[in-house]
Amino acid sequence: MTTIGAFFQKECKAGNFPSQLLQGEIQSMAVNRADRSVTVSVRFSQFVEYGDLQKLARQVESPGVRRVELRPVFPGECFSAASLGSLAAALKERDASLNGTLQGARAQLDGGTLTITLAHGGYELLAARDTAGKMSALIRDWFGVDCAVAFDGKLAVKEGEASLVEQVHHQEEKNRREAVLREMEEYEEALADQNAKRKISVREGESLLPQIILETARPVLGPVPKTKPVPLSGWSLELGSAVAWGEIFSMESKETRDKSKKIYSIDITDYTGSMTLKVIQDASQCKELDKLKKGQSILVRGALEYDKYDRENVMRPKAIATVDQVEVVVQPQSVIHSMVEFEDGAVMAQLGTPDMKLPIQYALCYPQRRFLPGRRLDFTTLGSLSFGAPDMDTFQGLPLALEAARTGG
Repeated sequence: MTTIGAFFQKECKAGNFPSQLLQGEIQSMAVNRADRSVTVSVRFSQFVEYGDLQKLARQVESPGVRRVELRPVFPGECFSAASLGSLAAALKERDASLNGTLQGARAQLDGGTLTITLAHGGYELLAARDTAGKMSALIRDWFGVDCAVAFDGKLAVKEGEASLVEQVHHQEEKNRREAVLREMEEYEEALADQNAKRKISVREGESLLPQIILETARPVLGPVPKTKPVPLSGWSLELGSAVAWGEIFSMESKETRDKSKKIYSIDITDYTGSMTLKVIQDASQCKELDKLKKGQSILVRGALEYDKYDRENVMRPKAIATVDQVEVVVQPQSVIHSMVEFEDGAVMAQLGTPDMKLPIQYALCYPQRRFLPGRRLDFTTLGSLSFGAPDMDTFQGLPLALEAARTGG
């Protein structure tokens, strides 16, 4: 049997997961191409917290796999009252209306009954949602144990106690946020560890390809595509609906005989491959499409299909948006620290001595400008300002910066 740690090796390395999770054996895996979801059944020899399962599932999810569900199977002897936290988290994820009804609750396992003592009321909601029945079914799925579920304790909140409950929820939310921050710090440390061992190749890989800035997307046809683009080299008829980006290198349009519609043939490339887009649009709705031109970068969402007339695979996009590419230039004199381009085309630049003292002081003292001792920029000795394309052998961090911009988040 393949283990979770072996199958999801890359994701597990960056996540600092417990050993009992990594040793779980994959029993089955079901892929739903329609909604791009994956369901994995995993058998564990020891209990694993549901939060760790969800953390790994989020790590595995990607633009090609929108949802990952890890269904655990534990030995019956692993079931105990301590399992309540994970069972409650799983039920809350499936039914958000439960909200905080199980927060602060305690559990006691006596024979074949799990008795849950509520701390903040909410029994009416739990009964209406058949939470006891759902939790019994979940225990059966996870542990293979038949167990009844009952509730006691504070079944309802009395008048005047609402503020106290609110304070408890506020503290729990604060604790949850602190836990998330700690998790992020651990994840960043793991990534730093991983990157420290990484060998950089400056002459190959996606990071050397042109990159786009997703936040600059502007709609042309339909809504702006939101998901991460899939490289054109990875497209096939089996992929289904997805998002791609490309630079237009050829574009043709023609009207139908009755002039009621226009037919566009747009060829794009992201420098990993190329694709032809076919768009048929009412002539009255072609204003934005007519503005597209060669050399422009666009985001598109759709699926490949076989065009029997052109005898090739083409995309009939459901959405198109223009998008800006990242442009990098090097200023060898290192005296321009920032530039801003305005709507009218004017460019304002901040110049200073070739060190970071001024930008750092301005950042610390903003919005004030304070006296900075030291030498001043001398235009008589500066001579000239020049610009050029970056040398990836010299600027070895630049491919990683472009990759981070492409990845987003």
